[in-house]
Amino acid sequence: MIATELLEKYGAVKKFFNKSDVVFEEGNLATYYYQIISGEIKMSNYNDDGRECIQGIF
Repeated sequence: MIATELLEKYGAVKKFFNKSDVVFEEGNLATYYYQIISGEIKMSNYNDDGRECIQGIF
């Protein structure tokens, strides 16, 4: 984990997300670095039948 102070020194911005917000979607170009400061996030994808596959909760 990168120290928050160091990230802010180089222009990082803190963002807050609600429980149901989507942070990043499969297929999108990754243009930002995300680091969880507090709380947790679920990483998942969906198969062709629409069933969710949870890859991890961080």
